Amino acid sequence: MCIIVDVNCLSAVFDSTCAQHRDFSPVRDWIISSRRGYFVYGGTKFRSELKRAARFIPIINELHRAGRAISICDEAVDERERIVCEKTRGTSCDDQHIIALVGVSRLKLPPLPSP
Repeated sequence: MCIIVDVNCLSAVFDSTCAQHRDFSPVRDWIISSRRGYFVYGGTKFRSELKRAARFIPIINELHRAGRAISICDEAVDERERIVCEKTRGTSCDDQHIIALVGVSRLKLPPLPSP
């Protein structure tokens, strides 16, 4: 299984000094310790946002070297993002790059719980 962690959540997942880390540390533990957990990343916008949170680049690089992170083709994510942007124009959606990354990586999402 794979997971996408948006850049604005990296602190909660990987920074033990973050106030929210306790709630998100199971995600980190799953990525690092599970034989089935992979961190998925890619796309120009994701990488651009990551540059502003540069302290997490070494962590992602280490996950990649350890085989715990998968880089998805930026061009494929960017092309899908353009389509998602067209389809979400006029909505409050501001994470089209994440939707595109889910689509290109073919990440499986669990079904929504019944109301």
